Amino acid sequence: MDKSNEFTAIPKVLDWLDSKASILTIDTMGCRYKIADKIMGKGGRYIFSLEANQGQILRKL
Repeated sequence: MDKSNEFTAIPKVLDWLDSKASILTIDTMGCRYKIADKIMGKGGRYIFSLEANQGQILRKL
């Protein structure tokens, strides 16, 4: 069996999920530009949970 985690599972779920005109919420582990781009590319929006220890991302906001 192949190992999976949120980094590999979320993009696969987004491939089959119809997210057009939807708002998806994802916890800190899924807070990735690649995931955000995929959601936006399919016409959806997102809310990501972000922890304070993610300083690099916080500085970009």
